[in-house]
Amino acid sequence: MLLCVFPMVLVLDAPQSNAQDFAPVARSFSLSDHAQITLTTDWLVRPDIVPPPSPLLIASAPSLVFSELLLLENRRAPAILQIGVSDNPFLGSDAQQLDTRMHERLATDLFYFFFPPPRTCLASAKTTFEESRRKEEERLRKEEEQQEGKKQTTSATARQPIVLSQRCEFSPTPLDFYAAQLSPGVVFRATEKGDRVEGQLRNFYLPPMEQVEIRDKTFFIFEARAERTLERSDSEEFGLPDDRRGMRPYFFWAIGANSPFPFARDPHRKDLELFHVVYACLSLDGNPHAEFRELLERIAFHH
Repeated sequence: MLLCVFPMVLVLDAPQSNAQDFAPVARSFSLSDHAQITLTTDWLVRPDIVPPPSPLLIASAPSLVFSELLLLENRRAPAILQIGVSDNPFLGSDAQQLDTRMHERLATDLFYFFFPPPRTCLASAKTTFEESRRKEEERLRKEEEQQEGKKQTTSATARQPIVLSQRCEFSPTPLDFYAAQLSPGVVFRATEKGDRVEGQLRNFYLPPMEQVEIRDKTFFIFEARAERTLERSDSEEFGLPDDRRGMRPYFFWAIGANSPFPFARDPHRKDLELFHVVYACLSLDGNPHAEFRELLERIAFHH
């Protein structure tokens, strides 16, 4: 998979110089020439982000190629907002098939594309996994050498499956916080089709898909509501205020395109790219769906 890094432009709107104007300063964030949104100064760009998936997850991730991704984080909330552009793997399907696929893989795809384990955890698990493979190959070699010296025929040496499960250490940042709420660890597994990396996914409730029309675009909205609520250990690990305890993590993912949504193959249509808006937040009671919808409607897409 070819990964391309495109420039992300951050435009700061200068505050008014009126001493009596106490309105919060706003910042406009842009994703190249594709999209722009204005938020409060609590939001900042995460600069160390490249289009997903992470290199160690490419072979395991579904076929979805991102060309650009803008990641914004609000450390006070905490919350994450991601806006991306990708190819369209849904050509030839329809809304019902998209709904079925996303409900089967929503948490998994969030893990691969938007909330992966820390790079250090993936690298460490990969090293340990390769060492386990080396030891298994050495064991097989020794057993085969021992069998060669025997006079009677013996059965072939059984190969043990190579599986490594490892919990991750997360930094006290919003991105790592939500990655930990999605999957506290990672699993490396050797299969006949090659090595695979999987998440240790927590349990989520998935409400029905919602289809909305915003200006000239069609969006399909998916939601993953965590079954667990935050505990004291979460507050201590990530430095969260005490009033966040008992809150529930929510993940939202809107997949959109110029209307009509390009399910059908049309050689005369050039605008087949997809827009992705992903939002992760906390809520004590109620459903923050309206909050996500308000953010989605504030994004100005240029194509």
